[in-house]
Amino acid sequence: MTPDLTPRIRGIRLDNPVPLRGQLVQLPTGQYDWLHLELRATLAGTADCWLYYVDALDPEPLSWAAGERVAVRVPVARRTELDAVRLPVFIGASRYPSLDYQSAELVSLALVAPAGELVLV
Repeated sequence: MTPDLTPRIRGIRLDNPVPLRGQLVQLPTGQYDWLHLELRATLAGTADCWLYYVDALDPEPLSWAAGERVAVRVPVARRTELDAVRLPVFIGASRYPSLDYQSAELVSLALVAPAGELVLV
């Protein structure tokens, strides 16, 4: 059996890192299996992101470790088309009053199409 070599991943261009402040990120409308996010975070965290489908809205939990480049996968559970994702709001309070609030930001975003489907770039 031949492995599936169909290009399934489509990167979404970000001009700069995007702080996790509840922004709505428009996506090319389509069916996807996963969202791949790469985060930079000063603290580990957990928060919900929201997936905007053409006919529904679903929360999906995110959990990440602290680090410069942390990979997070978000499942796209519905088999309907996805339009957008609302990033979570994450501002972790510092334990030390002299330090600023800690934060997390989105560094890159990629969409993964269902197996066997071609993603047009």
